Amino acid sequence: MDEARRKGDDDGVRDRDGGEPDGIVSVDARGTYCPIPVLRLAAALATRAPGARARLLATDPASRSDVEAYCAAGGARLLSADDDGKLLTFEVEKSGSGAAD
Repeated sequence: MDEARRKGDDDGVRDRDGGEPDGIVSVDARGTYCPIPVLRLAAALATRAPGARARLLATDPASRSDVEAYCAAGGARLLSADDDGKLLTFEVEKSGSGAAD
């Protein structure tokens, strides 16, 4: 893991030419801890229009409850969550109102 990722200095957002090939913004928060993963997710969606999608990659188990709470607060809708035992992957869609606006 590189030094910037461990310290949380790199924002982890990859948005080349509008996002990944499928149009989803990639947010890499692997190796960071609460609250960094959900803060990066919120920041990635903050400037985007409702309906924008983001994929969060995280290794902190607390990310699951943080992302669920963020979505429940109205910032986004949780479309999928996957945990392979090492990596948590969340796909969310920005809501039309709430914390992500």
